[in-house]
Amino acid sequence: MNITPQIEIPRGDSRILPFEVTDANTNEVIFLEGATIDWALYTRSGNKEVLSLDDDGIEIINRDNDAGEFSVKINASATSDLPLALYTEYVVIVDELGDRTTFEGTIFIEESTI
Repeated sequence: MNITPQIEIPRGDSRILPFEVTDANTNEVIFLEGATIDWALYTRSGNKEVLSLDDDGIEIINRDNDAGEFSVKINASATSDLPLALYTEYVVIVDELGDRTTFEGTIFIEESTI
């Protein structure tokens, strides 16, 4: 999967995070038909979940199973109360056979400049 090493989001901003799932060895698209996708954001100290797909304002959009693509939409309301900090982002994909793959990235919630 192509996952940006670190994303900066001003607190109170919305974002759409695009993902493309490909085989690391062949760079071929991984089909997502029948797969479940989970996304969550955790504190780096204590590994406490602060956002997930279960929260209002967080959802998967633009899912294209054949192209191995999807996006996670984060509404502004979801980031407005988060402390300024560096967080760990996890994407977990479980295919129809039950094989689980976890991807990790970081998101920095920074002070809004406006």
